[in-house]
Amino acid sequence: MGINCTSDFDWDDYGDEVVVPEQAATAVYWNPRKEIVIRQKQAWDEDSDTFITLDPASAAKVAQRILLEVNSRAPAPVSANAGRQKRYREKKRQSHIDEAPAEEGSVLPFAAE
Repeated sequence: MGINCTSDFDWDDYGDEVVVPEQAATAVYWNPRKEIVIRQKQAWDEDSDTFITLDPASAAKVAQRILLEVNSRAPAPVSANAGRQKRYREKKRQSHIDEAPAEEGSVLPFAAE
C-alpha cells in the first residue's frame, strides 16, 4: 500500500506505517493536600488536562502494578537471551560428546563449568 502524500492524509488508514504513536505529556507530582497527582496534557479536543489524585499508599500500589504489567510483557534483556543461547549450545555440544563413540587414544573436549 502506497502512502498518500496529499494534505488529506488519514492516519487511521496507515496504522502499520505509524512508528511513533501519539503520546500525551504526563507529569507526576505532589499537591498541597499531600496526594500524588498524575496529570496528562489535554488533547486538542478536550477542555482541560486530565488529573488522577492518589494518597501515597494507593499511588505505591498503582506504581507497583504498572511495573508488574510492564515487566510481564517486556522482552527479556539481551543478556538473558544470550545466557539462554549459551546454555542451549553447551547442552547441545555436550549431547554430541556423550553420543560420539570415543576412539582409543583420542582426546575428548572439555566443557568448562
